[in-house]
Amino acid sequence: AGVSTLLTMRTQHPLGRHTTPLHLSIGSQGKRSDEMVRFILKAAGEDVRARDWQGNSAMHVACAAGYTAALDEAVVWIRFVHSERHLCEMANEANEGGDAPIALAVRGGHADCVKALLGTGW
Repeated sequence: AGVSTLLTMRTQHPLGRHTTPLHLSIGSQGKRSDEMVRFILKAAGEDVRARDWQGNSAMHVACAAGYTAALDEAVVWIRFVHSERHLCEMANEANEGGDAPIALAVRGGHADCVKALLGTGW
């Protein structure tokens, strides 16, 4: 019960929005973080649509950081749990700054993330 409790926690931000364990694991890019992203998605059923306090989804965080492995995991999970149409919608959703995930990848020079998103039918 302890692990599942931790995985469902949300870190509160003063504006009332949250950062999920998925956002934190994608942002860390540390050793074994790919495994952690996969675990959080599969074992905890983390909602990939959840937004952080800046309106970023997991796709936004991965694209901004150039973390292609995490983006790939999120894409596979969205296709599996939701649909191809939902995946395309998420790839085009803007954060609070008005940026879609692909815009963050382009701005950061993360070509592999751009290619991964273009492969989704974006």
